[in-house]
Amino acid sequence: MQSPSIPRASAISSQRKPIVDVAPTALDTSQAGAYLGISRVQIYRLMRKGELRSFHIGKCTRILRSELDLYVMRQMAAEAS
Repeated sequence: MQSPSIPRASAISSQRKPIVDVAPTALDTSQAGAYLGISRVQIYRLMRKGELRSFHIGKCTRILRSELDLYVMRQMAAEAS
């Protein structure tokens, strides 16, 4: 009588779903600056002027990616008019 076969590790790992790389919704000031192609200091200036809304998680400042997209759209609309 044969014992049941145990699947090899390679067979098990190939059955797993791939890890999905998800971009964060809320970015820190460095990430926001990189997203817009500007410095972190400039991000803080825009926040201080009220042009970018932000929020805090503990001591960490976060900016929604959608807020950054809205800022870009407002800038483009202002240049078009």
